Amino acid sequence: MEMITARKKPFFLTMLQEGEAQGIFSPTFLTKNSTMLTDMSLQIAAKHFSTVYADKLKKACEVTLGLCDLGLLSLCKNDSEIAKTILLEKSVVYCFRAGWAEYAALQALSGKNDNFPLSLYALAMNSESNLVDMHAQNMHQASVRQLHQLLGKKHGQGAPFFFMEITEIEAGIQRYLNTEVLLHFLGRSEGVFGQQAHQALLQSFENTKSTVTLAKLETSIISVHARYSKEQRATLSHDNLLDFSELRQLFIIKNTKNLPLSGLIELPCELELSLSGAYYA
Repeated sequence: MEMITARKKPFFLTMLQEGEAQGIFSPTFLTKNSTMLTDMSLQIAAKHFSTVYADKLKKACEVTLGLCDLGLLSLCKNDSEIAKTILLEKSVVYCFRAGWAEYAALQALSGKNDNFPLSLYALAMNSESNLVDMHAQNMHQASVRQLHQLLGKKHGQGAPFFFMEITEIEAGIQRYLNTEVLLHFLGRSEGVFGQQAHQALLQSFENTKSTVTLAKLETSIISVHARYSKEQRATLSHDNLLDFSELRQLFIIKNTKNLPLSGLIELPCELELSLSGAYYA
């Protein structure tokens, strides 16, 4: 097993060149696969890029190389000997299809919006870019965006703007999750955190020992965790969205005169405005 740790050009090209130098790939093999790469590039150019022929052909070649690189790396797990065997026995088309399958999975997850255009996967012949890491990050971001949309619908919010920054989306998810925990804490499985819920939380803070409220909070957090699938929890945990550190701090301080809920949970407009300048005696 030979693992590749650093390279000066795409992994896919490195494997072809090493295989040729080692006598693994014959001239006939290389010519045949070069023809297939050209055919795939022409198809990509015709279907996915602008009408300026020279420009779109160059970009299509780079996308074909990028998808072949991503596909080969996903198949061989960065093992150069396995990579050469795949190229010899399966051909470059097999690698391209594996890369395309990775991109198709991203499209399915992201709803085919403009956040992840095919051109992101273009690789120049001298590129040192790591498409595997980029693709993993793209998949994670698409999962986060999908969760944000699902939570928004659950909480009665409109569809989010597709161009929202990922940090804004993560903050929104945190507010939705914090809201769910507080509603569960108050014995309300669904609904909006309105004025009645706000008063109930204040009364709980004023009339119940901290040890009791904290223990009940932990029970609510566990309950909210259980509402989401293993895959969804993995996505949320990646960005620490299931830590609920700010919510725990709220329960530790228990400042009923200035309860900092704005920005922490989803609030109706009326309550948001009321809290923005209100204090409680």
